[in-house]
Formats: sequence, structure tokens, C-alpha cells
Amino acid sequence: MPTYLLVLWRCKLLVVASAVLAAIVATAVHFTVTDEGLTLRGDREHSAAVTVLLGGGPRNPYAAQIPGVERVPGVEDDQFSDLSNTAVIYAYLASGEEVRAAVIEQAGPLEEGDGVGAVRRTTQPRGDESNGGRFTLPFLSVIGTSFDPARAVELSRTATTALLDRITREQDAQGVPESIRVTLTVTDEGDAVPGALGTVAIPIAGTGLAVLLLALLGIVLGHRFRVRRGLTAPLPRRGEPGEALSLDAELESALAAERQDTVSRR
Repeated sequence: MPTYLLVLWRCKLLVVASAVLAAIVATAVHFTVTDEGLTLRGDREHSAAVTVLLGGGPRNPYAAQIPGVERVPGVEDDQFSDLSNTAVIYAYLASGEEVRAAVIEQAGPLEEGDGVGAVRRTTQPRGDESNGGRFTLPFLSVIGTSFDPARAVELSRTATTALLDRITREQDAQGVPESIRVTLTVTDEGDAVPGALGTVAIPIAGTGLAVLLLALLGIVLGHRFRVRRGLTAPLPRRGEPGEALSLDAELESALAAERQDTVSRR
């Protein structure tokens, strides 16, 4: 067994204290104490979503069936758009340059961490779109992201307004009749929610690990210093015949001391 492992085994209490110290330092560096408890010091992404329902035409989400139409010889039946696929198109529009430019004009320049986009819903209301569901729904979530929760809410609302205005302008420009237009209805304006801790946990773990390694290095170097000063006996080097016996004897001695302490307490 390497000598440094023997040193750490002999200094078990110092190793445990080093682990506790690493946890305390990592917490102190990356968190601050507030009235609400521990609050992360660093930036954490927040997102806010506005849910929009697509409807209109015969495929009204509030109608149980599509009224029948008498067929006229030589005239093709009307073709109805799949609104769930239309929601995907609108998601691309919401993530496009025109909507982004409108957001910048109304809400100011996008700072680091700011962004707008959209996604078609594939899950139930409380579902997470980061893990797509199995539904194809005529619902659209317009999302604003920022390190500032209030900014994320502002971006989501502004992007939704810009998207709806653009769609209305396109419908007017193309002369789409009111009776067959796609309608967009805002069904929910969500609050900002913090993002996952995955990327935040990496620097926290890195700080704790660095402190722990430095503490363990200090234990090993401290033992070497004491050996050189003659304050403690040197440990057997790796490969020496007496190493295994020395380690076994030390373990046996520790176990015997624990047993004796247990008996004395009884």
C-alpha cells in the first residue's frame, strides 16, 4: 500500500475534518445566508413561459364535431390544417429574428443570459418540455430566459405580444378571411422558475474538491515534516517486507483498542 494512504489511515480524524472543512468552504463561497435561507451567490438561469392555444375555423377546440358539408360534384372538399403542426411553425417564428428584434425594441438589448424562444407543447400542463412527451397538441409555450426572474417574465410577455402581432399582420397582408384564420388565445402567463442545478453544481463541487485535496496534501506533508524532525516514526515504504505486517498489526491494534473500550463501558 502506498505510504500516503498509510498516512491518511493513521490520520482518519484529520481526513474527516478535512471533508467537513471542504463542505463548509464550498458553501461559504457559493452561498449567502438570507432570511429565506441559503441563497446562491452566482448567476442561475430563470425561465418564464406564456402558454398560447391555437384554434379557429371548423377545428374549434370547443366544438365536439366538425359540421358536415354537402358535397358538390367537381368541387374538392376543404383541407384543414393540423394546428399542432402549425404550432411548430409558430415556435420557429417566435424564435426568429423579427420577433427578437421587436423584443429588443420594446424591452431593451438582450444581456448575457437573456433569450426568447418557443416550443410546441407535448406534455400535460405540469409536464417538463425538456423531456418531450407523447402528445401532439395545438399549444405553444413562448419562453423568456434570464438570470433575473423579473427580466425573464418581461421577455416572455413581450415575445408573446410580438409574435401575435406578427401573425395578425401576416393574416391581414394575405387577406385571410376571419372565418378561417388561426386564432391565438393566451391561456396562462407563468411566473419565473429557476433552471436546473446541473451547471451550478459543477463549480460548487470543484471548490469543495480543491479544498479537500489541499487539506489531504497538507496532512501528508505534515507527516513527512514530523518524520524529518524525529517527532514520529517513519512508515514502511512501498514494497518493503514489513509493510503488510505493519499495516495488519496497526489495524489489529486499533480493533483491539475499540473492543477494550467497549468492554470497559459495560
